[in-house]
Amino acid sequence: MSKYNDKEVRKMVYDFLKSEGNDEEQFSESCQYSIIENYVPDCPAWCGDILTVVYGYDEAISNYRIVDNKLEKIIPAEYAN
Repeated sequence: MSKYNDKEVRKMVYDFLKSEGNDEEQFSESCQYSIIENYVPDCPAWCGDILTVVYGYDEAISNYRIVDNKLEKIIPAEYAN
């Protein structure tokens, strides 16, 4: 059983998108997502609850860490600078 319900996840996505200047509610309402709870990698990387969101088509994928019920975007190392 997940510690996040659908309404909470969609609100976190909506709040994050709004903070980035995108207030179109349709993205948070129509997205598909998956949560990996308590993720612990074998090497130095992100850990904790990880949310992967697909916004309507395969190329529009974002990964986030859930910290205090807010999203932190995970940026792959090759795009970090």
